[in-house]
Amino acid sequence: MGRILPDDRKAHKTMNSITQYINSKFEPYADCQEVQEIREEILLNCMDRYNDSIASGMSEKEAHDSVVESLGDLDGLLASIAQDHPSDFTLEKKEEQPSADETGVIHTIEVSVLSSDVRLTSSNTDEIVVETSGSIVQHQDGGILIIQEEKNAGSLFFSSSGKVEIGVPADFGTIHVRTKSGDIEVSQIDAATVTLNAMSGDIDGELRVHDAIIHSLSGDIDMKIVGVNGDVKVNSTSGDVDLQLYGCRTMDVSSTSGDIDVCLYDGFEVCRINAISGDINVDAGRLEGVEVHMRSVSGDCHCSVSSVRGYNVIEARTVSGDVSIER
Repeated sequence: MGRILPDDRKAHKTMNSITQYINSKFEPYADCQEVQEIREEILLNCMDRYNDSIASGMSEKEAHDSVVESLGDLDGLLASIAQDHPSDFTLEKKEEQPSADETGVIHTIEVSVLSSDVRLTSSNTDEIVVETSGSIVQHQDGGILIIQEEKNAGSLFFSSSGKVEIGVPADFGTIHVRTKSGDIEVSQIDAATVTLNAMSGDIDGELRVHDAIIHSLSGDIDMKIVGVNGDVKVNSTSGDVDLQLYGCRTMDVSSTSGDIDVCLYDGFEVCRINAISGDINVDAGRLEGVEVHMRSVSGDCHCSVSSVRGYNVIEARTVSGDVSIER
């Protein structure tokens, strides 16, 4: 299997455990070509990440846990694709849908596409404005606006690339965006909760949110996030992460095989940054002081900021890269 040696029984056992974990996530779904392609892509990606983790000095358990954690919201991604394309990606058990506002006022936007790019912009009005190209369809289910990519009739393959542009009013409720191979771009979005999940696309832009979850399996993430004393989680499995963070309460940032660059503004409780085979660079020069905990297995650690215990806690760890926290 990949670069795992045939006589390495322990590595085989661990990789088999990861394979069983991924297969268990696919059990509720029909074994069609689309499902097989997605599962194969994820398995190969996990195999490479596991071998890279072992090569960087991690134990089998550490490598296993790191790979599983890097998968992010896999359940959500699969459920979304299944909901959008039930004929060829059938769920054996339908999941309960979120409750909708009986007044019809839209409080949630759900976007789920495969090959289309998605762009979210700030609207100058109180209305949601949607512009699409390609085979994109939309409908409202109570208080939820659902936008998805339509499958070509009579074909096992999904429609060609299109685009989705959504103008979002200020102080919006909840936004969920998932893509398979499309990029996600956000421009000055103001919302309570935002979840962005790209399988092999890049994610970039600017958010003003209370809580945010951002995940890319094999793409880069470049974001400016203005938090409202909320929680931010950002993860890229095999891409670089570049963040400007303002006013967040807690921040969890990780990348398996990419570099992480974080610029911190305003005070916070804790910022946790983890990388396996990449460098970590933190600009904390705008803070009065920080409490730093940093570690690198095979790299160098450098800190040039004032140390103050009890607040602005930065925890930075990498296996085979350098850690730098500077003014």
